[in-house]
Amino acid sequence: MSNKQREARTPIYFIGALLGLAAGFIGAHMYVQSVEENNAGVRPKLETGDALRLGMTAITVFRQITDLGARRR
Repeated sequence: MSNKQREARTPIYFIGALLGLAAGFIGAHMYVQSVEENNAGVRPKLETGDALRLGMTAITVFRQITDLGARRR
């Protein structure tokens, strides 16, 4: 791999990290607001099915991102 190829990756990693940070923060904020509004601030127990559903959704999002990179011009 050439140095030029490595340099081309840097902005992609940086933008991806910033988007991931922003998405995680927004998701956590929305979760906290929902708990406060609907459960008087008491966090409900996370069920196994909920965790699996979230995991499958994350895998789907990552697969869609990978498919974007696999597209031909």
